[in-house]
Amino acid sequence: MQPPKDINLDKILKSKCKGGGYSEFIPYSMKKIKNDKGYDNRHNVLVGELVLCDETIIRPVRWRGQYARRMSEAYREIEQLNFDEKYQLQAFFVIKGSIPIEKETRRKKEYYVIEGYEKDFKYIAKLFTYPEWVKEFIMAMNNPETEVVRLSPDSSVYRGRDLVGRIARQIRQYAQYGPFIGELALMTPRGTIIPYGVSNSSSPIFSTFTSPEKVLCEENMPVYYTLCF
Repeated sequence: MQPPKDINLDKILKSKCKGGGYSEFIPYSMKKIKNDKGYDNRHNVLVGELVLCDETIIRPVRWRGQYARRMSEAYREIEQLNFDEKYQLQAFFVIKGSIPIEKETRRKKEYYVIEGYEKDFKYIAKLFTYPEWVKEFIMAMNNPETEVVRLSPDSSVYRGRDLVGRIARQIRQYAQYGPFIGELALMTPRGTIIPYGVSNSSSPIFSTFTSPEKVLCEENMPVYYTLCF
């Protein structure tokens, strides 16, 4: 769902999610900003798309200013861990609440720009999962019926030969080499399992997603999942 071109950005972006919903910025690449003296390595921007809490998709979006370097480092960490892996995982950033964004024209091209200076980093978390699950992930986060769970080390999810099992094992492996927490998953109301990893430096605001109390149990795998409390 794309935003109408004639609607006021301030209205759709600063009001839709200000009640505490979660949106996500999905970076696809990094760019250097060019000024009168050439390219400035100190001022990189991340380029990607923004998925709002109501599933509206806005693209292309540039994140610049404060936190851009820190976010670029997190993006590169996953890119480096992806090297030589069959399944490439996607880093993305979950934003709680309103988003400071504006429309800008640069060299006759229009972009949406997120101004990092206007958003406290405690409302931003760094996560990663399988690319095709990223948009479903934010929908699940905003669904009050979704369960956030821990996967026990001996969970049969890790023994699965399907894509969920492969990605769960890969996320756990990444957590051994990077500053991440693995062994986490969302369980949607339909019973879909979405494994993910999250930065271990995330704000306590995201504690529901970094330190869930519930543990996933399995009965009659892989047909039925339930929870241990």
